[in-house]
Amino acid sequence: MRKWMNVLIATLVAALALTPFATGGDTPRPGAQPARQTAAPTDEQVMGDFWKLFEQGKSEEAMIQFTAAWPDRAQATDIAVRMSDMASRSGKYLSHAEITHRNFDGRLIFSDNVVFFEQGVVRFQLIFARPADKWQGMNFQFSYDMVDQIAAAARK
Repeated sequence: MRKWMNVLIATLVAALALTPFATGGDTPRPGAQPARQTAAPTDEQVMGDFWKLFEQGKSEEAMIQFTAAWPDRAQATDIAVRMSDMASRSGKYLSHAEITHRNFDGRLIFSDNVVFFEQGVVRFQLIFARPADKWQGMNFQFSYDMVDQIAAAARK
């Protein structure tokens, strides 16, 4: 549990540190037209797009899109390979249920989920960040051990 909290805190610090760079910070040139602001997708749209790929049997594509902005391509490839292995052992995706969902100031989404496959149940933890105006996957973990989280969610 402590390791998980350290990862979450480090992720939050990294997201906050990147915000000034991602938003530009420059003053506009005199006479320049203001940039057109497009509305960022909502939490529901971001999470819905991710799960839609799973429903279509495209879990590897979901992970490729999730890790597209990661600077460490080796880590992104490792996640995609582990996901492919997990999916091949777990069978077809059936559904998922969200245990916890938190939105931090419209810039960070933390989502903890129980994912049901034909041959088992897996816990997914997803973190999406929006340093500028586009959401990107920031952290992904999966595990087969979820007894404590399910018990805590059932008490709520």
